[in-house]
Amino acid sequence: MNFYYITLDYMREMSSGDKETEQELLKLLFSDLEKEVPNLTQLIANKDKIGVKRVSHHLKSTFAFTGNKVLTENIKAIEAAAQAGNINGQLVARWQDILNILPMVINELKLLEFELKQ
Repeated sequence: MNFYYITLDYMREMSSGDKETEQELLKLLFSDLEKEVPNLTQLIANKDKIGVKRVSHHLKSTFAFTGNKVLTENIKAIEAAAQAGNINGQLVARWQDILNILPMVINELKLLEFELKQ
């Protein structure tokens, strides 16, 4: 199956192509997204620089598994902005870019999960 929003190179490298390992990685990824996306949204709204830096740093590795450049580039920029103490409109706009594309990424990850179970 071809995907538009995700690339599997990093996941395949980490799993050595083992489908069971890929399924476990997907479970961890879904768990992280379910917990940390709302968490980061709240931290940004509260202008919590330390929290934004901590959670965005964690999401960097989570987003890396998707292979989506919009997610990875924006979360790196968010972490850097939080590190510099800049919780501003530009950071909020980058987070909104992530939130806009994330549903499509998750849909493709769910298709992958289904495919791996076959």
